Amino acid sequence: MKKIVAYLLFGLTIGAASSCEEIPPAIDFTPINTALLDSTALLSTPPMATHKVVLIEEFTGMKCVNCPNGHLVTKALHELHDDSVIVMAIHSYPIAPPASWNNLQINEGVALDNYLGPAPAWPAASVDRVAVSGTIINNAASWGSTVISQLSQSPDVLITIKNNYDATPIVTDSGTVTKLKTKITVVLLSSYTSTLKLSVMLQEDHIIAPQETSAGINNEYDHEFVLRDMFTSYNGTALSAQNTLGRLYLKEFELYIPTGWNMNNSNVVAFVHEEGAIKKVLQAAIAPVN
Repeated sequence: MKKIVAYLLFGLTIGAASSCEEIPPAIDFTPINTALLDSTALLSTPPMATHKVVLIEEFTGMKCVNCPNGHLVTKALHELHDDSVIVMAIHSYPIAPPASWNNLQINEGVALDNYLGPAPAWPAASVDRVAVSGTIINNAASWGSTVISQLSQSPDVLITIKNNYDATPIVTDSGTVTKLKTKITVVLLSSYTSTLKLSVMLQEDHIIAPQETSAGINNEYDHEFVLRDMFTSYNGTALSAQNTLGRLYLKEFELYIPTGWNMNNSNVVAFVHEEGAIKKVLQAAIAPVN
């Protein structure tokens, strides 16, 4: 496997640079559910650190001919490092797929592309939002080495996720949905003076839908690690208390799930990151919905 990963990381030629017009993020007018937990406390005895988990945010697209090459690299890194690397495939390619396709692009994904980049070419990815040669989103040549560097760091945050999926159908004006609630616990294992934020994403795996490839359109392509929706805004929600050692946050979020999304193939991904000129991800976590 290591030889395969090395080949993928250093042998692939990934090009097709594209540009896109900056799109402002959508404003979320959804009323806040005040019944959801949102509390903080200071622990006198913080828990012990766990292993570092690295987040790869891969910017991709269904009409991007070269993007399947990037999928191979990120999947290989995920498999090589098992539970220490999380991949999130964010569809932000500027050429929209045909209306007949199951379009996997969402507003938050496009906003993330612009917030962290924008991507200089596709495929491209951010590894823990660490800047490489001055840019956060980079091509595949740097992904493997940045993952190794980040995995060597001691985690400064402990994150746990507890999901509660209610499959009972709910009839709304826009259609029938189900509800997913997630409870995120964050404990700081170091003190921070910088602004910290928590982002929470819904990921669906193994979506069978078309993909443009160098060999033509593959109508049965297995789209993995796809960003389906976000519980928070695209740039997270603020952890606004005094962020000293032992600071604990307990936050609940909920999403309404459209018919057709497979929660048996879905995960909640949460990560704490800095906000400002430095947007580095301090720690990430993942938990299955079911």
